Amino acid sequence: MNAHLLAPFIVCLAGAVFFVMAAKHENRIVASAASVFYLTWCGVIAAAIVSDYYGWSYHEAGALAESEMLTMHSLAFIGFLLATILTKQRRSKPTQEWCNVLKDESTLLKDYQLVLLCAMFLFGCMALFSALHGAAASTISGSTINGLRTNFVGKELTWAQWVSTHISVLCTLIVIVAAAEDGAKGRPRLGTLAVVTLAGMPLAISEGGRGFILAGLTWYMFSYLSASASCSRLKKETAREIFRTFAAPVCGLLFLFGTLGYWRNQPAAEFNPLRHVLSWPASSISALDVWCEAARRTDVHPGYYSLQYPMVLLDRMGFITLEAASETERAILLAMQASGDTAWCIPKTVIPELIFDFGSAGSKIAIVVLAFLLQWISIAARRSGLVSHVFATMSLLWAFQTVQGGLLNPAACLVIAYAIALKYFSKKLVLTSRRGTDHEHPMNTIASTRQHSFRQKTWTHAADGIPRTASCARSIGTE
Repeated sequence: MNAHLLAPFIVCLAGAVFFVMAAKHENRIVASAASVFYLTWCGVIAAAIVSDYYGWSYHEAGALAESEMLTMHSLAFIGFLLATILTKQRRSKPTQEWCNVLKDESTLLKDYQLVLLCAMFLFGCMALFSALHGAAASTISGSTINGLRTNFVGKELTWAQWVSTHISVLCTLIVIVAAAEDGAKGRPRLGTLAVVTLAGMPLAISEGGRGFILAGLTWYMFSYLSASASCSRLKKETAREIFRTFAAPVCGLLFLFGTLGYWRNQPAAEFNPLRHVLSWPASSISALDVWCEAARRTDVHPGYYSLQYPMVLLDRMGFITLEAASETERAILLAMQASGDTAWCIPKTVIPELIFDFGSAGSKIAIVVLAFLLQWISIAARRSGLVSHVFATMSLLWAFQTVQGGLLNPAACLVIAYAIALKYFSKKLVLTSRRGTDHEHPMNTIASTRQHSFRQKTWTHAADGIPRTASCARSIGTE
């Protein structure tokens, strides 16, 4: 057993227990960024411990990884705790009205749901056929998917992939809104999630990835938990009920995830889905020493990883330049490849990314600020409205993604942008529909005219302040 992972595991377990109990309300669990953060890291470190024990890890985490994890997780606790204390009085209380706040957006998405799903599937098929043609493959096999992944990384998207990706973001909003409605009612229904996942399979296969298997479930689960904390209803879900709700889907999708990893890589060893499931999160812990050491040796490039997609947009518009940071990253990857270290193809955690962006000392402040913001958003954004709900859901997702890095990736930014657009257009369509209804029904106009006429005849007596009508005033002799 790797002794360097025991202390970080204990710290994360203690943090998870503390914030889960702190967020417990009326015998039900209210999810927060802090509890998601520590529970995720507990699971990842446990996966690394098991992988090291069976010899599945390519490299065991060392003293540097232990030191960085202990420091970062301890400092993150400060940020989470401060945000919890400061938002204690400002957090919005669960209300019955919250159950209907996404009614307009849900109606609009349901009207175009079939069109969006069909478009994503068709453009995804085009992207898949184009990718197979580029890889000179006629059938889909494990080696073919591995080749598609190699061809996809580092290259520009084809037009079919670009269109299908944007449609898939809109379909992600379908999952978020459906999960919010289910969470408000306390009745999880995974039918919409299954349909969206199946419709997006051609696009995912064209990219050679397997993250799509778990991506939709994470969006649904975090949106469901956030909505469950925002809506007050007669049926209160306990932690045991929530566990029973998501345990079977999570285990089933993890099995598919591991199976696809085995099929894609086609190793010489016998089929072991548990190994391929655990090796995915454990690899990030195994590569932590290498990435932290590389980040410490480089110059500071503020925001390159922590503000990933916004920085790219600013670079494209000419406001900043990322050439130096890109060259530094490229040099690190080439050095790892030259030395035969497979860490270059392993996703980084948020720890080396913060060191790369702000330096060894600055990363300590950055993790406190990051933890504070995630916890603040996950609690304070539990208000009415689609955009605020998306931010609350994103905060839980970002806390989960700290084990893989790349928080502000293009997909996350596009979800926020399309949520704002959907909120605007749904509001405009509702106003237009109501105006059309008023003009179409003459009885509405007659009722409005009578009400206006009645208000004109209403006045207030100066002596007692009681509203009077003209007929009432005549009866008491005051007019």
